Amino acid sequence: MGKTVQKIGWGLLCGLFACASDPAPLGGELGTTTLPLRPEAREVFEVGAKSRYDITWGGFLPVGGVRYEVSEVRDGDQKLLVLDAITEPSALVAAFAKIGGTSRTWIDPDTLRPRASIWVTAARKDPATRTAFFGGDGVVHSAKVEGKLRESRRSVGRDILDPTLALFLGRAIDYDALGGEARLLVVEGGDLHQMTLRAGPLETRGEGEDQNVGRPLSVETRRLDAGGQPISEEPMTRLEAFLLETPGRPLLEMRGRVPGGSVALELVSHERPSAAPLP
Repeated sequence: MGKTVQKIGWGLLCGLFACASDPAPLGGELGTTTLPLRPEAREVFEVGAKSRYDITWGGFLPVGGVRYEVSEVRDGDQKLLVLDAITEPSALVAAFAKIGGTSRTWIDPDTLRPRASIWVTAARKDPATRTAFFGGDGVVHSAKVEGKLRESRRSVGRDILDPTLALFLGRAIDYDALGGEARLLVVEGGDLHQMTLRAGPLETRGEGEDQNVGRPLSVETRRLDAGGQPISEEPMTRLEAFLLETPGRPLLEMRGRVPGGSVALELVSHERPSAAPLP
């Protein structure tokens, strides 16, 4: 994602958040007030780390893949981590479906919390754009543009994240310290969601060279109303994943229900500069 897209995102955000209302601070039962991280949490965000997943839709239709990459940029005197997620639809799917795109999140390397994020679809006509600016005071300004739709939101709360960083940070959480469950607040354009992650005990899957040690991890997402309460009791997203205990703690797979159908992601490759890639 180049400087032009970054400028578009910042201009969009600045032009829209002024009309957002002032909500009460969110937290407490909705979001985890603190996020205890594992000692090796920064391995998840190692500069130069890359991973790729194949994506299957509806349990049988290959639709492409997604790449995650961690890099670094300098912002004045400070360095920021950059987390990119690039969805790559297959040629057949891209010909008739408006899916795919790129998201970028700028992250404070000391706190592993977001500074800003932007997501742009790959649609040739009327691409959708979502942007967010995360203030150090817990105030988040976010906006969404999709065709003629214009939405903005001002949210106040601790540990509000964007969707991509929420999944990455979820790999680094010390679930034992939280009794196995973490609840996050996730902003996506004009919407605020509650993401609940539940980790099970360590287990071994596969045999021989295909044997992996990790934890089952469930991910549920519910959309919140203006007052910060779930709009419905039925989750809008319900996924089951397997979180590996290997360095970098990648997700081996993730599958389940999302808006519009079901999806499955399977890890193809995971590379870290300080370690050999997974076999």
